[in-house]
Amino acid sequence: LIPSADRLTVYDTYLHVRWLADANLAGTPEGKLIASYSGVTNITPGGSMDYNTALNWLTALNRLHLNRAVGYLGHSNWSLPTTPVLPATDTSCTSYNGSGGGSFGYGCTGSDIGSLFNTSLGIPYPNTAVPIPDKPIGPFHNFQPYLYWSKTSNATTNGFHTFSFNTGWSGSNIDNHYMYVLPMIKGQVLTSNGVAVSYWPAGIGTLQVSADGQLVYDPQMDVTWLADADLAKTQTFGAQCPNYEPPGKPTFFPPGIPCIEADGSMTNTTANNWIAGMNSYNGLNGVGWLGQTKWQLPPDQGGCSGFGCVDSYMGELFYSQLGLSQGTPVVPTHNLAVRPFYNVQPYLYWSCSAPYTNPQCQTPPPAAAFEWSFSFGNGFEGTDLQVNNLYVMVYFPQTPAEAFLEAIIKALRTNPELLAFLKQAEEIIMAHGDAARGSAVTAFINHVNAQRVNALGGAQADELIALAQTLFD
Repeated sequence: LIPSADRLTVYDTYLHVRWLADANLAGTPEGKLIASYSGVTNITPGGSMDYNTALNWLTALNRLHLNRAVGYLGHSNWSLPTTPVLPATDTSCTSYNGSGGGSFGYGCTGSDIGSLFNTSLGIPYPNTAVPIPDKPIGPFHNFQPYLYWSKTSNATTNGFHTFSFNTGWSGSNIDNHYMYVLPMIKGQVLTSNGVAVSYWPAGIGTLQVSADGQLVYDPQMDVTWLADADLAKTQTFGAQCPNYEPPGKPTFFPPGIPCIEADGSMTNTTANNWIAGMNSYNGLNGVGWLGQTKWQLPPDQGGCSGFGCVDSYMGELFYSQLGLSQGTPVVPTHNLAVRPFYNVQPYLYWSCSAPYTNPQCQTPPPAAAFEWSFSFGNGFEGTDLQVNNLYVMVYFPQTPAEAFLEAIIKALRTNPELLAFLKQAEEIIMAHGDAARGSAVTAFINHVNAQRVNALGGAQADELIALAQTLFD
């Protein structure tokens, strides 16, 4: 990965594409202005969007007229990253292959985002790309802007209901997707001495918080929540293991994948084991965590799917009590640099069906009304309904030679050294044999170093040298 001197783009020497370094441009003030100028609606406050809006957003970037240039940053071929479509399959997915022969699960490198996550960035799945610090949200803390497990199974998809505290989406996922757990108890609770817990107004919605700040009562749903929305980050309750093996699938994960990740995420099977351990815990307050033995995963009793579902416990908490709207993460993601990228969201991103990187997005989709997705929350590759709200990061195809020439012109556009550098670049590109090309690259690097400070800044020189070396490598 070679960042441009201005840090706006990143050249991927493996995929031969140039990524936009801002992994959530649509969620920035600049992105909102572009969307407004181009008439693109339905982008949520956090920057996520449905698939059709993502295609409209691409059109806006490619047709944008700014500073006498056509296309964002002067390029009009921005695209969503691609995922192999049938009959091509991503055989690198060691974790799970869909019944239709598609490419699902972890460790996928045949898709473009999978290649970026697993190979170029080297993020070990199912780790998140962006750890979220412990932030308060009303009486809660440690909330993760990702998917949370429900207790309810989905017979239609052979998965489990889940709720997104990133976008407010109610849906379902397979058991082996790593997600978070927010335990609850139905009704109010008593202390180990049989005394009713005292609560105080929490200052948000009608939520009430216990005097010690560890319990949150929702009178609207008559349910008691744990205030720590990611307790598994610090308490494993005997559910941890060094090598997770899903029931009936002993080769699903390679060795070294823990039952509970360092960020507190886990599979549905582990979540149920964790809850069982929570209820059998023996501590200062007696049996059960905080002296309670009726902890459970939140049921999804309403059966609603999509956005605006307030008939489930987590949906009511998100929309009614916390007052969040569709596409508003429960906590904002801090802008932590992920190598040369920034503004990366630890959530799902849109990908699209195509046999390989270039040509761009094509039909058919992996299934009717679905499109490919990839999670920067844990490295999971799968599919999502096109009406779901996911994030967008973009690139455009670019050969190493094109990247090299563009960087030279951009760095030296008005400098007298431009023609000399372009001539040397041509000698590198047209050289026959390793010896001739190596010699031309060495001469170019010497020229670049000689022009540091005078004609080139340090970041410009570093970019040109790195791109020149890719032509030799």
